[in-house]
Amino acid sequence: MRYGRYTGLIVVALLSVATGAAASEPLIQPFLNEGRLADAEAAVKAELLKTPDNQDLMFQLGAVRFFRAVERLTGSLWEHGFLATRAVGILGNLPVTPCPNPKPISYSRLRGIMLRWASDLEEVEASLAKIDSDDVRLPLRFGMIRLDFNGDGAVSDDDALWRVFLPAWGGEGGEDAAAKFVIDFDLGDAYWLRGYCHLLMGIAEFALAHDFHDLFERTGHLLFAKTETPHLVVNERFAMSHEPVPFTTEIVDVIALVHLMRFSVAEPDRMRSSLRHFEQMIDLSRRSWEAIDRETDSESEWLPNPKQTSVMPGGEVMDEMIQSWRRILREAESILAGKKLVPMWRGVPAGMGLNIRRIFTEPRDFDPILWVQGTAATPYLEKGELTDRAVWSEMADVFGDRIFMFTVWFN
Repeated sequence: MRYGRYTGLIVVALLSVATGAAASEPLIQPFLNEGRLADAEAAVKAELLKTPDNQDLMFQLGAVRFFRAVERLTGSLWEHGFLATRAVGILGNLPVTPCPNPKPISYSRLRGIMLRWASDLEEVEASLAKIDSDDVRLPLRFGMIRLDFNGDGAVSDDDALWRVFLPAWGGEGGEDAAAKFVIDFDLGDAYWLRGYCHLLMGIAEFALAHDFHDLFERTGHLLFAKTETPHLVVNERFAMSHEPVPFTTEIVDVIALVHLMRFSVAEPDRMRSSLRHFEQMIDLSRRSWEAIDRETDSESEWLPNPKQTSVMPGGEVMDEMIQSWRRILREAESILAGKKLVPMWRGVPAGMGLNIRRIFTEPRDFDPILWVQGTAATPYLEKGELTDRAVWSEMADVFGDRIFMFTVWFN
């Protein structure tokens, strides 16, 4: 299995650092070590019947359900040969493990996978939403966890996270180092994971709100090994897959993909649902940092306050970073509420900007090319208060050249 360079390097560094003492091993850890996620969930649910108010167990349940959601998604995509195509291969080293006998995938099946992913994340979020205690803890030996990425029901030693990442990038250490490496997740991290669930659900709802049926049937073969499509030229391509495919074929297909990027709104209610998820994400990021700020310990922290040490290499968090992030959250909240407008990159009359909220509440056909060009914004331009550029400039100054890493990490 091959993974992105930066992800691999981060995990290499994580498993190479020294960690402090950890709390007692959670109930789910032995199950995670063996890749028995269903058994882990059953065990936690059984214990919750005895102590339904135990928030440590609730945290464990949410974590297991998240891992299971990831397994179901990757397994469903893998069996259909997602990213295991020549068109993807020419783009570089991507995280793919080719399925030896991929199943054909239809448009409805793909939407079903997306719906299941969103539903699984909703279940994760619901489990974590019951957690509000500053004392909640979930210490996990992360590198020892095994996940069935291809969904074949078989989990081997090679599926341990430390094995998945370290060999690919020549990292030092091994199982002993992984066994000692602990991330002690706490309340702030529970809010953080909930926020990420809402982000991913918001993206899924945005996609599901639109009809991309025609694009899938004409160009889905760029991403999936076999697609169910009425277009014979695509079917013939795979029927003759033992023969070399001209490079120009991929070029024409990519041009067709760009040409077809105009998606009608099939389910407008999902656009409003997507907006609510993004609003929830912002609220949970705020709550996450409020909880982190209250912490006084320093136990193998995932997200630290300025007085704590993170397990993340180079993950020192300074007070000015947190303050800048909070100002960004307030600004983003105002934008999603329609109280502040986003400036257009092309010239418009002074005082006019883009009302992001109306994109979700008054959805129209989505055309990425016309959004890049600018004319797709026309229905949403209005006069009003623009977002404060100084807030965004300050963020760039505070986080510097690591702004992308910190944005993804902070959520």
